[in-house]
Amino acid sequence: MVLYRVYSQPHLNKYYSTVCSKATLFQIVLYSLMLIPPFFIAYATNDFWQYTSSYREQPRVQFLNQILVRIGDSSSSGTRLWSSFPNLNLLLQPGEVATPVVR
Repeated sequence: MVLYRVYSQPHLNKYYSTVCSKATLFQIVLYSLMLIPPFFIAYATNDFWQYTSSYREQPRVQFLNQILVRIGDSSSSGTRLWSSFPNLNLLLQPGEVATPVVR
């Protein structure tokens, strides 16, 4: 035999207490522990109000004696290329390689 639920009502309990109770005191203590200690911790670490801050870093630069120079304009025929890589200079056509001259 199958029974169908026609009507249901949840059972609800309500508990009341006075304002001066242990539960209210416990709730006030928890809220104060949640709010007040972070302010003391921030004040004790001297970073509560940070007005200025600076950071400097010196990069490590090493010259590897490698260079690639491309000189040209918008047309493809005027482009010249030179590099310190001998294998790349050999791959280029003779009209594309420019030999640098230092004066």
